[in-house]
Amino acid sequence: MAIRINIFCFISSNSWKHCKTAFCANIKKPGKDKSIEIIVFFIILLSVCHSLNVHNIVLTLFMLFFVLLKIRLLIMKTILGWILFTCTVQTVFSQADNTRKRMDSVALANPLYHNYRVDDLRTGLKYLIKEEPYKSDATFIQYTSHLKDKLERTNIANYIEELRYFTDLKIDKKYKDNYDEEIVNINHTASHSLADVFLGKKDYEQAEKYFLKALVEHQLFSVSGTTVEKDSHRIEYDLVKVYQNLGRKDEAYGYLLALINSQWNYALGEKGIIAMAENDNKKKLKKDIDKALKTFVVRPDYFLKFTFRGKKILFWNALPLNKEYFSKNIMKTEFYKSLNL
Repeated sequence: MAIRINIFCFISSNSWKHCKTAFCANIKKPGKDKSIEIIVFFIILLSVCHSLNVHNIVLTLFMLFFVLLKIRLLIMKTILGWILFTCTVQTVFSQADNTRKRMDSVALANPLYHNYRVDDLRTGLKYLIKEEPYKSDATFIQYTSHLKDKLERTNIANYIEELRYFTDLKIDKKYKDNYDEEIVNINHTASHSLADVFLGKKDYEQAEKYFLKALVEHQLFSVSGTTVEKDSHRIEYDLVKVYQNLGRKDEAYGYLLALINSQWNYALGEKGIIAMAENDNKKKLKKDIDKALKTFVVRPDYFLKFTFRGKKILFWNALPLNKEYFSKNIMKTEFYKSLNL
């Protein structure tokens, strides 16, 4: 009996060594799914252990080993996947950030508020050239023929002469009555684009001229009051920059006071006026503002007007403003309250 047990143990021991050697050799082969080899090895090991009456302990240890192995593989896959995902996301965001920076750089060098609608100018002209008296006007035909390429911020400065002509072009009132926005806004788009071009070129006197034309003489025509208001307030904010660069501080103050009454740019207005007033005499500034508030009037064409330090400030607002509301909107700001300190 002892001899039989010794022989069985010898065979079992050799089987174990053989299984272990085969398992280790297999598990090291690249590109293979190791789960099958582990299961086969487990079955052989279980049969050997069963004969030795220690299968419960070995089974537990083996299951623990198998679970840990699978967890390790899962963790490694997760880590590698996360690294790959992170690198991909970083690359995408980096490319998007670089694209945004390039676009911001182009926009800074070529300011153009109507970048997305400036080519509507060509659309309006295409309609207009089919109508009299425009289709018989040699000058109109000549300038229209120059606009062959799509208009955008990178090329609009090449058409200064054409834009000057279209700014002053007489547009028949019937197009406004028919709500033909592309045609009616030829004057506005041309003048506003010209103003932006001159602002980018730092020709502030010409920028002032065409911003005022775009704001008052050729106001944007739209069925949307919000669109008109945003356009008007953008012009007013750009006029602040123009007057600051021209050293005409009083007009800059005036348009910042107007922007405080804007429902879209009031924060810009207050922030700008706080920065300008930093080195000014607060007591005198408050006295001048109080005096200006008393001059507020609504014109018959719905433009609003007041006088600050002898400078007439003309602006537009979609909200119904009277002298009382205009004054309250300014007097409730932290800026105005700080003038009393």
